[in-house]
Amino acid sequence: MNEHDMTEEQLARELEKMRKRVSELEVLEREHVRVQDDLRRSKDSFRSLVDSTDDSIYVVDRDCNYLFMNKKHLSRLGFTSEDQVTGKNYRDFHSAAETEDFQNSVNSVFQSGGSLHHEYQAERDQKFFIRTLSPVRDTANAVTAVTAISKEITDRKRMEEELRSLSLTDELTGLHNRRGFFTLVKQELRMANRLGKDGLLFSVDMDDLKVINDTCGHQAGDQAIRGAADMIRRNFRDSDIIARIGGDEFVVFLIEYVPIEPDRLVRRLQDIMNIYNSQSTNPYTLSLSIGWSRYDPGKPVTIEELMHQADRNMYERKRARARTP
Repeated sequence: MNEHDMTEEQLARELEKMRKRVSELEVLEREHVRVQDDLRRSKDSFRSLVDSTDDSIYVVDRDCNYLFMNKKHLSRLGFTSEDQVTGKNYRDFHSAAETEDFQNSVNSVFQSGGSLHHEYQAERDQKFFIRTLSPVRDTANAVTAVTAISKEITDRKRMEEELRSLSLTDELTGLHNRRGFFTLVKQELRMANRLGKDGLLFSVDMDDLKVINDTCGHQAGDQAIRGAADMIRRNFRDSDIIARIGGDEFVVFLIEYVPIEPDRLVRRLQDIMNIYNSQSTNPYTLSLSIGWSRYDPGKPVTIEELMHQADRNMYERKRARARTP
């Protein structure tokens, strides 16, 4: 039956169906436009979000080809447009060692399907980062890419190093403190045992620091301590472990990579002290008492025992000096 055979009633029904269909199509079109607008807004919001962060965000495929990166990471690589790097490989902007490490991490995410994070230092500018790698999955839940987020932690690392340094360093002299001395010497003793090398420990006390403090003031006492530390520092090698472990107490530990006569070092320190006093305009004279003990890897002892032996030697030398007219 064609439209000429339709009754007016039938024609009206068909027209109504067509109007409803057109109306439905219009609704679908408006919904499509709305969805597209929502997607565009979501994409714009996502882009705005990842571009506003201070973290580097980028996406790579299994072969470490860049699929996406935010402005922060673009600027780290020295680019302004994503088109300049999209499709290029991680190795195009990083060393072989960095690329190998990154590729191994990406492989791990693809294989395990899980996230991982690690700390690293960039060769480009020596900054420190924590990088989190997460899988990107398709509708079938298969891993198709990896998202990397690198958060810079250089300031935190610097603060940690400063705190570590403060915990091991004497603030007044810049030498190691007691904690730093014990930490480092224990490592040196393990090395001495492994290499079969002797060690030497020197105990150095300032004489009459209390007199300097009482007669000249504590500021002069601090100056005297710094002067003593400087003399001790000049007498030994940069590789030797020098520490201030008390108000007027210093210790030095060294592994004898070449034979060293302890008394020769003691005499040299006395010579440095004599020159210091002869050139000083301070209202006091610095005097140091020195003792030593030897570490024998064939008969290992603790650092505490070494210090006890060196102190005993120092007091014996001090008594002998007092008896000398």
